[in-house]
Amino acid sequence: QASILRRRGLSLVESLISLLISAMLLTAVGAAFTGSANAIDNNDDFYQASQAARVSLARILTEVRRGSVDEASTSTSLHLITDSGLDVNYTYDAAHKQIDYVTNSDGTSHVLARNVTQCTFVIKLGTDYNNAQCVKSVTMEIQVKVGTNSVFLTDSAALRRNIVY
Repeated sequence: QASILRRRGLSLVESLISLLISAMLLTAVGAAFTGSANAIDNNDDFYQASQAARVSLARILTEVRRGSVDEASTSTSLHLITDSGLDVNYTYDAAHKQIDYVTNSDGTSHVLARNVTQCTFVIKLGTDYNNAQCVKSVTMEIQVKVGTNSVFLTDSAALRRNIVY
């Protein structure tokens, strides 16, 4: 009777091996989840930054078409009078990588787009219907970069008030 041994449960070594295998599987699942969450956050940040740049590009060039652009505008600062008579500046702040909207009458400033690594305004001069020198068109180029993702946006607008028909 003593030679017949019944085995009940797991030995300590078997328990430790199963615990080790479970820990390795949970670590792998945790690493995969963390990687996926980081990728989702990065893609979301890039989407928001690129969408803000697209909206800014459309807004600025719409105001260019309708308003009057100052000939003294630079490649990083666009000064214009809107069709409603508002005196505004659109400026690129390279130090903070953002495009700012500044109302010159009261000095209020708003950030339009962030994560902007490049923004330039190209002013093309021409003549208006009175043969006076004026801004004929504005081309705007924006580059947005978040992590390893990057997008380059460009568009142009001709000032409707200065078009000679």
